Amino acid sequence: LAPYVAIIAPVTDYETLGHAAPGRGLTEVWAGFGIGKNLDDWVSRTYIQGRANYAFVEEVANVAHDRSNYDLEVGYFISPQWSVRALAFWQVAHGGVDVPMPPSNPLFPYHDQLAAESYTNVGVGAAYAASPRFSVYATYLTSLRGRNGHKLDQGITLGLSYGFALLR
Repeated sequence: LAPYVAIIAPVTDYETLGHAAPGRGLTEVWAGFGIGKNLDDWVSRTYIQGRANYAFVEEVANVAHDRSNYDLEVGYFISPQWSVRALAFWQVAHGGVDVPMPPSNPLFPYHDQLAAESYTNVGVGAAYAASPRFSVYATYLTSLRGRNGHKLDQGITLGLSYGFALLR
């Protein structure tokens, strides 16, 4: 069990209206925890881990729009180098506004910041650990449901991971 608190703050001022905006330009405070368990007692070479947090998001135009996020991962080690996993991600909006909204709405200039986005995304992934410090991975995600946001039809992520920590 690993509790955490995080502060997300924009480092510069930028445009927040429109799909090309790099972010929402808002300060957030996250409070949550991660938890994980080796499941070898029940199923050899398996694990489960998850995360839950509540995001206290800066109000815009006196509208509250906090959110909760939950992640779940169940994995299996095919060998010491190869692993596969099933993934699920949920976001629940607490406040905000429904989109799209007409330009005549007084909150229209803030609709991208205030969208009450909720979703459920699921997927699968695989990783190969070439060494104790270096691994490559791939994941595939899709949306099961969503509201007030963009649907993730098919998302593929390819990545490399390198650990800089000293190994003993």
